[in-house]
Amino acid sequence: MRKSTLAAVVCVIIAVGVLGVVMIYPQQTFYGGEEGPSDQGGTYPPIYGRPPDVSVSFSVPDAYLGDYPEATFTVYNPGGACSISYTIFETQPQTGTFSLGEGESQTVTATGPQVRDIGSYFTSVRVTATNSYGSDSAQASTTFSVGVEPFDATLYINEYELRLASANLQQISQTLIGGFTKLLAIFGYEDLVADSFRLLAVSTNTTNAIAQALASRHPGDKELQAKEIYYWVVNWISYDERVGSGLSLEGFIHQAEFPIQTINSRNGICINYALTLATLYEAAGLDAELLLVWNEPLEPGHALVLLHYPNLDYAYYPLGDDRLVLDPTAGSTAGWHFGEYHPQGWEHYDTADV
Repeated sequence: MRKSTLAAVVCVIIAVGVLGVVMIYPQQTFYGGEEGPSDQGGTYPPIYGRPPDVSVSFSVPDAYLGDYPEATFTVYNPGGACSISYTIFETQPQTGTFSLGEGESQTVTATGPQVRDIGSYFTSVRVTATNSYGSDSAQASTTFSVGVEPFDATLYINEYELRLASANLQQISQTLIGGFTKLLAIFGYEDLVADSFRLLAVSTNTTNAIAQALASRHPGDKELQAKEIYYWVVNWISYDERVGSGLSLEGFIHQAEFPIQTINSRNGICINYALTLATLYEAAGLDAELLLVWNEPLEPGHALVLLHYPNLDYAYYPLGDDRLVLDPTAGSTAGWHFGEYHPQGWEHYDTADV
């Protein structure tokens, strides 16, 4: 055999071997640099046959009570063409898929489950990218806050009704609430005390308009309506530190006023919080009661609200039925959430429908 023929055969054999290596191990054949691909201990990535290398950024804007928050994340794929899958909002997972070419990015917006209470929420997104040469995943997390949408009640206050309430307050507090209520307590008729204060829970055009405006944010959803009104009251009214806590029945009498007056002044104590919340609930079509608790007649007590709330899974029903106790004063001063209540060991209580 001639040398030229032998050389040609050797070249063919070598070429076939190289081609076989390329076809069998493509991702290990073509290097981006002399030191080889990074997955083989080198410095440079492969020129082709590269698995995806996905990165993700993630954000969720703050939301209002009852919203369906939108989460936005951006995926960048510097690797080869790949398919992307994602999972977001772990409590009620939202999932999806899409495709990206090499060097492409895409921004995705996903709608989460409805938020049914205020507070700070944590969520994350996990993204997985896959192509013929491998896969990669990335995860990002964030927190977002849920609050109550601002509502300015001063725009709804009827000045004539406000003046009328101011003119009637002194007479009602002195004649009916004052002497009559103290006599009831002294002679052991504490179960009628709340009925005296109920006289101040008067619905007006002002309170009706405010209640309807707040409730209309959640049409047909009584739970969210109740929460919206509760959180608005605890945010709108500031506790009157000048008066202090632990008032006697006499102190209640001197501080009690019509809800329209409390809404106008944005200031009060527990009896003002309770009367305002109960009155707004009734105006919104929710069944509420005024709840007074104490240990001894004429000694310091506390005013709360009972909301008739059937089939709601809350831990504390003080009267053993579907009446949920709400403490808007503690909501304002200590940040208690709707339905949160810590029994204080009160020995007596009295209720009155509003």
